[in-house]
Amino acid sequence: MERVVAYSDWLRKAVGARRRALRHVPVHLQADGAKSFVASWNERIAGIASSLQKERTEHDAIEHR
Repeated sequence: MERVVAYSDWLRKAVGARRRALRHVPVHLQADGAKSFVASWNERIAGIASSLQKERTEHDAIEHR
């Protein structure tokens, strides 16, 4: 749970800074940036999910010994 809270804090700060930085960027370029941001965000989520699944699998294997 601590990881999720820390990650959501990081995300809030990152999005806030990004939003301020994009203020003067044309809308069509913002859309391209948003697509790449979402793609990288999806990769991060997949990595976290994979890591958590691996930890759970290892934990279950240890419990069943």
